[in-house]
Amino acid sequence: MEARSPLEMEIRRRIALAGPMPVAEYMTLCLFDPAHGYYTTHDPFGARGDFITAPEVSQMFGELIGLWVAAVWKQIGAPENVRLIELGPGRGTMIKDALRAVKVVPEFRAAAVAHLVEVSPLLRAQQEKTLEDAGVTIAAGTDAGNIGTIHGPALFREFQLMKEAGLTTQQILQSATSNAAQLFGGETGAHIGRIEKGYFADLVVLNSDPADDIARASDIQSVIKNGVLYSTNNLLTAPAP
Repeated sequence: MEARSPLEMEIRRRIALAGPMPVAEYMTLCLFDPAHGYYTTHDPFGARGDFITAPEVSQMFGELIGLWVAAVWKQIGAPENVRLIELGPGRGTMIKDALRAVKVVPEFRAAAVAHLVEVSPLLRAQQEKTLEDAGVTIAAGTDAGNIGTIHGPALFREFQLMKEAGLTTQQILQSATSNAAQLFGGETGAHIGRIEKGYFADLVVLNSDPADDIARASDIQSVIKNGVLYSTNNLLTAPAP
């Protein structure tokens, strides 16, 4: 008899505790479980994977999408702020090709901000590398709030994956500071992301230099928020609000 996988045992355990499981929950576990899910544990694309998608076959697919979006943008009055949101963007190939094509419409390119919705840490890292190489501004972030994605540790894990994908330490640090401020925009964005006179005094002080090893970004000594210094020990022992 074939041994049961860890995911199968977890699904059986949940059914034993709570009764029949909805198909939606079952599929979510199979595809996106943080430890055993199909998409969260490996790259499914290409010769070494299980399938291929149109953007991976030819750059024309993404380029045509990009030019079509730019044409529609003009038809609706060329708004100044546009979000290009792609769900399940794989390696980021389609959005890369689309953004390259719309360089012929510089006004649209300046108005557009790409937002990729991806639950797989492995694929997110590939997307970041793909877009960084294409000259797209990358801002660090996580899907904290979802199952298995925790505020704080999830960001440090994101840093590690960005490093493994090929981004330099400088690019990673910029993604969480000046790049994030640039994309945040508005009055707040104009006063964060840099250590400079007139900027908000919101800082994270580390015990060692993350430029040598990005893992050191989690070695926090203290936090300065609105000019007030908080030690790590005080933050860890403070009562919950």
